[in-house]
Formats: sequence, C-alpha cells, structure tokens
Amino acid sequence: MKQFYQILFASFITFGGYAQCTSIGSSLETSYVSNNSNKGEMFNLVATNTITVLCFDVNLILGSNGAYEIYYKVGSYVGSESNAAAWTLIGSNASVPSLGFDVASPINIPINIVIPAGQTYAFYITNNSTASTAGIRYTNNAGYTNIATNADLTIAGGIGKAYPFGTNYANRSFNGTVRYGVGNVLPIELTEFFATPVNNQVRVSWKTETELNNDFFTVERSSDGENWEILTTVKAAGNSKIPLHYATTDEEPLQGVSYYRLTQTDFDGQQTTFDMRSLYREF
Repeated sequence: MKQFYQILFASFITFGGYAQCTSIGSSLETSYVSNNSNKGEMFNLVATNTITVLCFDVNLILGSNGAYEIYYKVGSYVGSESNAAAWTLIGSNASVPSLGFDVASPINIPINIVIPAGQTYAFYITNNSTASTAGIRYTNNAGYTNIATNADLTIAGGIGKAYPFGTNYANRSFNGTVRYGVGNVLPIELTEFFATPVNNQVRVSWKTETELNNDFFTVERSSDGENWEILTTVKAAGNSKIPLHYATTDEEPLQGVSYYRLTQTDFDGQQTTFDMRSLYREF
C-alpha cells in the first residue's frame, strides 16, 4: 500500500525582472558604523503603514564572498532567538560579495513579504557556513532600541547570532538598508498553496485573494528542489478583487521526496515564483 506524508516546506518569492536590490522602491537605511561582527543578525521591522519588504542591503565583512540565508517570522524575534521552528526560510544566495567596509552590499535574495500596518515582523540574515570567513558587521549598543525610522517603518532591536540559530550576542544594531514598496505591491495576493495526496496522485491547489494583470500560472515539480520540470500551466483570471481557487493534479508523482512550486506570469511577461512545498511519497 502506498502511503503519503505531506510536509510544509519553506516558502520563497522571486521577481524575475529584479537583478539588484538597490534599484527597487523606497528605502530606510541605518548607519553603517560597525564595530563588531558574527555570522548573522536578527532585527525587527515595525510597519507604520502597510509595506512590502523587497530586499536588503547589508554591511558585510570586507573581502568575503559567502552564501547567505534570510528567515522571517511574524512578531518580534525576542523569545524566539534560538527556536528554529518559529522561523520560515525565505531564500538563499550562494555567492554574495562584500562591496567594502561599512558600505551597503546587496544580498540579492528577494523578500517580498507584506507587513500590515501596525505589525512587527522579525528577520534573520546569516552566512550559512561555519568554516567561511564571511559574515555580517553590526554595531554594539546599550540595549533594545529603534535603529532607524521614517514615515512608513522602524528598524528596531538587534542581536548577533552564531550559525545556525546558535549563540546570542545581545544588543547589536543592524547595519543595513531595507528596500520596500508602500502597500501590497505584489501582482497577486496568494493566501493558500497546498500539495495534497489523493489516492495515488497529488492534488496541487492554491487560492488568490486579488489578482492584477495575471495571465497564467505554471506548476513545476522537482526531485531535489533545484532542477524543475513543468507539470502544467493554468490560465489565470487577469484582474480580480474576489477570492479565486485553482487546482491541478499530478497523475504520476515521484517516489520519495518531491517538491512543487508555483510561478505567476503577468501579461507583460514579468514572472513571480513563490511558495514551494515538499511531499514525501513512500511505497
């Protein structure tokens, strides 16, 4: 008898047309006056207005070229500093160069997280190799504090972190730039994405709350999370302000672990890839 076990995997979103963080949207920048460093940094973003966080520039250790990961969680990092299960991996970049000492280096991991007005979201940016010299520079401070603020958001708090989710180094101010858009600037608002076993098949389903200039969806499958094959395309609504449900079926799913992801394509060809899911299929 075949058995299925569904596993929620880290979600991520990428805009195909965006190459550099520094060319996008509005921004809020901290001071780049570091006096310490470690593998990673946790900090909070407090939204005054609804914003879409697009990407980060960060103060990186000079001369390093490293692999980085970015995580987020709803609410403050305080109390969840070492609880990996509380965090969601947004994405990674295997080769991020430092552009100099106490200067902005684009991480180039698209974030695309919407923070509603009045809400606090935490972010964790880290080099993911204990053997590498790469890491993040920050500034020692006297306690939890507001690092930078404008009319839309505040960058607050900050601790250094050993990788992965290791030792805390309290009172470390983030040195970086938050690139963002005001409001929800994503082409669709995706509220659900599932890969669900049904008998010997897998049903892939998703739900949108709103759509803007949305031409079609592409459903892809992978055995390793890196190399993808197209399962099918599904025509989208174009423009919609009401909840819409979509679904398709993988009639010949892979054995063992498989991954599913969804890509949205605008009428102008711009693409957004988001919400990867994994599924384990045991015979």
